[in-house]
Amino acid sequence: MQLFGIVKNILLISLLSISCSSSSDSTNTNNLHNTKCPENQLPSNLKVSCYKFSVNENNLAVSLLKSENPIGKPVLFLHGGPGGRATADTLKWLLPQSPILARHDLILVDQRGSGLSNPSLDCRELDTTNEEIYDLYKACRDRLINSGIDLTRYRIENITNDLIALRRSMEIDQWNLYSVSYGTRIALELLRIDEAAVSAAVLDSAVPPHITLYDSLYPEVDKSINSTITECVNSKRCSNSFNQEFDSLLSELHANPVLVSTKKNSLSSIDDTAFIQLIISFLAHRPNTEDLISAIKLAINGELAESVSLLEPLTGRGFSIGDETSEGVQLSSECADEIPFNKPSSHSDQAPIIAALEKIEKTVHHLCSIWNVPPSPLTVKEPVHSNAEILILGGHLDLVTPIKWAQSALEYLPNATLIESTKWGHTPSLNSSCASHLVGKFFDGHRPLSGITNC
Repeated sequence: MQLFGIVKNILLISLLSISCSSSSDSTNTNNLHNTKCPENQLPSNLKVSCYKFSVNENNLAVSLLKSENPIGKPVLFLHGGPGGRATADTLKWLLPQSPILARHDLILVDQRGSGLSNPSLDCRELDTTNEEIYDLYKACRDRLINSGIDLTRYRIENITNDLIALRRSMEIDQWNLYSVSYGTRIALELLRIDEAAVSAAVLDSAVPPHITLYDSLYPEVDKSINSTITECVNSKRCSNSFNQEFDSLLSELHANPVLVSTKKNSLSSIDDTAFIQLIISFLAHRPNTEDLISAIKLAINGELAESVSLLEPLTGRGFSIGDETSEGVQLSSECADEIPFNKPSSHSDQAPIIAALEKIEKTVHHLCSIWNVPPSPLTVKEPVHSNAEILILGGHLDLVTPIKWAQSALEYLPNATLIESTKWGHTPSLNSSCASHLVGKFFDGHRPLSGITNC
């Protein structure tokens, strides 16, 4: 969630080249169990192997993409979430081929309870019925507990220890960490407790532990959206009353939600919260302020269905298959590692955007009361201090992980570099070829200077 600063783009970064290490850690898979890869035919000359790694009561899904010239340290990719996935999306690294694979083996892991790892904490109840959402989550919780799953063992601490066990099993002395979104929390925890094993790390869309996410998120979203609207007004592309018209739209949607038909041919009730969520998702994945303003204008003019159609996520993007989120892991981690350290607020006089977002937090608190897992120790929220070489990427149009969070992480990482872009949304290295190549070069030994890039 970023500030839409009207900051002049500085033609970034002179790259200081540091020679690449000529030695690479081996990736020994003798202790892993071979399994069939999710994709039957992989369009690449590279060898792709899939495994299950047993740790405690969990079997982690692991994919190993072998470089033809692995002169650098292997790279561990840490997916987002909580409850995201990696191995089912192997094709994303091959079409087109990631620059990382030119010199590094790439290790994809579905964190415990997520993706193709088992047991799975996916709440399939949410995919098949239109019942009350709280009842569905309770049904999911009851099913998981009755099957013998301990919901308290899917926190950041558990996920991190799994990955350390995997590294040791693969006999890797050092690896590079490539993390996105929630995965940056895992990367930072690895830096906290296993720093000697980290050669270098990328934090794309950073989520530092010492930030109280909900408490700090909503003011940043409010600031960012209003900054975009104000810029439109100042440029004369929007009327002088556009800010007030937008606030009135949110107030009207709060009082009178509207049913609209979505691209999936289903009816959705759009209130102020749903509309702001659409804006957040839109800028995260399609960072285009001109289209955002067009969508807001449509909604203000009473064409809400057309506005929603413009803001809705594109269908059929990428090569993803199956359910993208394991809701059980999402709650088991968030309700233990984050929610206990945030204080829900309720202020009737709040700005319309913040008032809309606060309803989300109240929903999450209610879900956590149903999920009923104990809070993690306070140490999970302590800042991570590390001298490792780290590249941090942040987008000014990211309303999921604000640029302020990346800047806050930088304070405790003296050898870190922050690269920002006014054009990036969420996880730019997965959506921008320029950002992807910055990551590849960083793992090859190039060290950029902090600054704003024209990427």
